Amino acid sequence: MLRFIRELFKPSLKCARVGHRTGHRERRGFCSDSEDGVADRIIERQQACMRCKAELSPWEVVFSRPIHSLSMPSDDMDELRSTGRYYHRGPEWVVVCSLIEEDHTNG
Repeated sequence: MLRFIRELFKPSLKCARVGHRTGHRERRGFCSDSEDGVADRIIERQQACMRCKAELSPWEVVFSRPIHSLSMPSDDMDELRSTGRYYHRGPEWVVVCSLIEEDHTNG
């Protein structure tokens, strides 16, 4: 019972005992170092533990599309100019499904 209470208030103790519970987090935003436009609309994904929130992999860009015109409040634009990135959503937990294509041709 005492272990349960300790792990309830400090989830990393349970992860140390039974292992991490892997999930995916996703964040969406803009990146100012675009080659084709003003900025790139990006979606980044990362593996993380759903229990203790530990990062299990670095953020990687899974979607990028150039934007040729961008309008946003001045505070947000200042953040984009100073840091090179602005995130308007996330990080939030997502379900990642892998689609397996099957070949149904005869022969």
